[in-house]
Amino acid sequence: MVKGVILRTGYSTGNRKLSSRVRECIVKFDGCNSDSEAAKLIGRRVIATFRRGKYLGKVIRTHGRNGAAIVKFKKTPPTEYFSEITLEAI
Repeated sequence: MVKGVILRTGYSTGNRKLSSRVRECIVKFDGCNSDSEAAKLIGRRVIATFRRGKYLGKVIRTHGRNGAAIVKFKKTPPTEYFSEITLEAI
């Protein structure tokens, strides 16, 4: 089980509103310091636990060279409380 922190969510990839990726979050997992270590997590399920419930997601690709990954959630976690959300890759 690997724990992580959400760095950013709902980033857009252009000027059009259709290109925004609302359900995707950039996540930094503990112990992942390179893109090759983050690539080992691709395909793993992620549970974001919050006081209102659990949000399920999946690691879909790496982001950058510092070990961050992009997680696609079925439902977007609340952005106001990132410090209170705990992530676990199963």
